[in-house]
Amino acid sequence: MKIGMLADERKMCYNTLNYFLAEIAKSLQQRGIEVQFITKIDLLAIQQRFDAFIGLNRPEPALQSSDGSFLLDRLGIPFFNLLVDAPYYHSGSLKSHAADLHLIFLDSGHVKYCQKYYMPCKSVEMGYLIGPAGTPIPYEDRALDLLFTGGCYDYTHIKEEFLSDQKPAEIRDIFSYLIDSGIHSPEYTTEALILSYLHSDQTPVNAEVLDFLMREAGVWAEYYLRGYYRERVVRSLAEAGLRMTIAGGGWGSVFPKCPPNLTLLGEVNMTETADLTANTKILLNVMPWFKDGLHDRILTAMYNGAICVTDPSSYIKTHFQADKNIVLYELNALEQVPNQCRYLLEHPDKARKIAQAGQQKAETEYNWDHFVDSYILKWL
Repeated sequence: MKIGMLADERKMCYNTLNYFLAEIAKSLQQRGIEVQFITKIDLLAIQQRFDAFIGLNRPEPALQSSDGSFLLDRLGIPFFNLLVDAPYYHSGSLKSHAADLHLIFLDSGHVKYCQKYYMPCKSVEMGYLIGPAGTPIPYEDRALDLLFTGGCYDYTHIKEEFLSDQKPAEIRDIFSYLIDSGIHSPEYTTEALILSYLHSDQTPVNAEVLDFLMREAGVWAEYYLRGYYRERVVRSLAEAGLRMTIAGGGWGSVFPKCPPNLTLLGEVNMTETADLTANTKILLNVMPWFKDGLHDRILTAMYNGAICVTDPSSYIKTHFQADKNIVLYELNALEQVPNQCRYLLEHPDKARKIAQAGQQKAETEYNWDHFVDSYILKWL
């Protein structure tokens, strides 16, 4: 068997997509399966006679030949596409695509949305992703108290630009409604809020209309809210005087006069991030508006023996135990986060137990071999 791995030439998001792909390839190779990295499906790739393709956020399943047929249908080759964003971020390639397409999302709500509004696929499932592990350091010897990995952008600019743009009034109104509702009621999905806005919770909504509103207003509202809560959470800890390290771009504009308890590293590569995580006691996470999913920062923290302090999702509440192997906070009660983190730092024995339990759970239940078996090889 030979599988083509579609590498990302743009190396987006600190090259994390290619890292995930390389880990999947490594697991496949350990089973004696031949893999080859390519950057696109062209004539040369077709001549290689692959048995399947795997990629992350790839548009190839929607590629059509001059006669209107899908390229992958003509080849008769399955495609496994891991989408790290909500389906409406990829609407163009999900409305119409090859038949033998397998989608893997990071949120069960995204799975349901895709099945409800887009063209049927061979399979649509929720999976997970895991970042790298750094050099192990005993919990009590770790140098960093708190770590946040991820950039921050000027989310206020998104609002100003969106509302000043020549968009239809209804789109601007829905955008404003979404960010206001997301600040006051962050537990709801974007889909649920738009349906509520339309007063159509129990009345079927035209799929094309909803998808249009999700793409035109929902995506940008999520970008805004993601930045809003990242800044709020980090600022709450900074103002409480806790020592914190931030690895990610854009934070200099948030803290132009950086307080002495914050260390801003700027953008760092994945290897450096892994070593930082393995040397921190608490990794702070803000979910990217996943309401029933799992982000790779959570599993990466656990694999590196750090406590993950995160806002919850339905999936997290079901599959993890608060204050046993993870620590949860609520977006509408951010004033509690500094006290939660301070308590963990002041009670190292309890903190160590939570970190160890999280690491054991991650290593036992979430690993690349299990991923390959559960989401890829069972279909081949």
